[in-house]
Amino acid sequence: MKSILILEDNDGRTAAFQKSVVTHGDDFEMKVWRNAPSMMAESDRDTRGVMEGNV
Repeated sequence: MKSILILEDNDGRTAAFQKSVVTHGDDFEMKVWRNAPSMMAESDRDTRGVMEGNV
């Protein structure tokens, strides 16, 4: 499963992103945060492997 991490506080744009993600197939999941501090805290664990080249 591939993750798309998005920082967005506008419901309309979030819905548009979701519609786009669906067109790429079932191998993608979208994670949305409405504020930067929570995204930074939670996405650190999700991106650690990418930064280390383990994904």
